[in-house]
Amino acid sequence: MHITRNAGSWHARFRTNNFLFGVLAAIVLAVSWTTSPCCISNASQNHQSVLAIGFFDFRGTCSPRRRTRICRSYAQELPDMEVGPLHGHNHTCTLIYLHAFSRSGWHDYQGEDGLAWPWTARDQCIPGLRVVMPTANTIPQPWGEATSAWYSYASECSNDVGDPGTLTATYRRLTNLISEESARLGGRGDRVFLGGLSQGCTAALDFYIRYAAQLDLGGFVGSLGFVPSDLHGFFGSTDATKSFIDSDSQCRRPIWLLCATDDEIEVPWKSLVEPSLRQVEDRLPGLTLQTVCGRGHAIGDWEAQFLCDYWRAHASDGQ
Repeated sequence: MHITRNAGSWHARFRTNNFLFGVLAAIVLAVSWTTSPCCISNASQNHQSVLAIGFFDFRGTCSPRRRTRICRSYAQELPDMEVGPLHGHNHTCTLIYLHAFSRSGWHDYQGEDGLAWPWTARDQCIPGLRVVMPTANTIPQPWGEATSAWYSYASECSNDVGDPGTLTATYRRLTNLISEESARLGGRGDRVFLGGLSQGCTAALDFYIRYAAQLDLGGFVGSLGFVPSDLHGFFGSTDATKSFIDSDSQCRRPIWLLCATDDEIEVPWKSLVEPSLRQVEDRLPGLTLQTVCGRGHAIGDWEAQFLCDYWRAHASDGQ
């Protein structure tokens, strides 16, 4: 399954005006430093989230992560987000979905942005679906920031794992969540699905490859991640991937990945994602790979539509 979208003339203008945008962003950031703390309020949720200004890197080496941040104190207070099943319907399946780096389920997946998620869109809602979106622990990063993350990075310009212990803590938490959701479904692990976005996708996929057969999980759906390996600090994942490919039935369960071929900074397609896929392409019967182009790492409604498509195709797998 392959989808491409042309960025068109807007993309060309965007590149032409890089310098002007960088100057404007510098002015805005300078003003913010001399006024109030860098937080904006969200009246509907009565909370705050950090406003960050992204810069273009003119050095020609690597660009730091440019993402909207969450206030550290607020991130620590956020509970896991739980949605569904639809009122009056039996609980038939669960999706555990991990948010992106420095984000939370409360910020991104409530439907307030107008996006049609399979748990918010009336015309695409899966009645028996329950969704659990845990908020990641606040983890110090090597460049001095502490924010919600599923593991620490090796550096600001790398997607490699820095401290393996942070990843182990995430896996303990996922194991407990899966155990709870499986119990809700009468012990049916095959009714529990796993997924995520960006860093959440990669961490969840690594867990799925390692433990899906043992836990009898139903499938995986994720966007903007890559296939983990020992090379990138996910030690033990290379052998785990080989074992997963050799599994009799688990490798045939649906694994859907959405990748952005024009992502050059956050999770680079050419240097990271595409090479990582060589471990599994044409070797996993259940793998569906879809590519998009035109928005870089900010795929927005494409992620929502991808999730809806997945559940339309596999909702019966959770019955």
